[in-house]
Amino acid sequence: MLEKYLEDFIVDNWGKIDFGEKLTLYKDKNENIGKQYYTEDAGYIDILATDKNSDFVVIELKKGKKNDEVVGQTLRYIGWVRRNLAKDNQKVRGIIIVRERDKKLEYALQEVGPKIKVLVYSVSFKLNNY
Repeated sequence: MLEKYLEDFIVDNWGKIDFGEKLTLYKDKNENIGKQYYTEDAGYIDILATDKNSDFVVIELKKGKKNDEVVGQTLRYIGWVRRNLAKDNQKVRGIIIVRERDKKLEYALQEVGPKIKVLVYSVSFKLNNY
């Protein structure tokens, strides 16, 4: 459930999120945006975006343990996007957003190289007086 809130927060605050680069939320020819982007046979992509070169960026969110399993999931989505959306010269890569990195995730990532990068999120809550 936390993943959905995180996803909503990221999409709702898209222009304020620092991905380390400028990303644009993907919109297809049918005006479907890249939030919970439906693929016929690979599952739902949490967030699908494009970068300044119009290359695709698959963004997957993980809230808890088993972070290493998301590497395979992200590669599956990258493959689907490459086969079904990308044009001949478009690249496809992934960003995994996790609460914390762990050894299993590090082992999995060392084998995929720069195709997938990881960002770590943190949550803070503050109340202000009026």
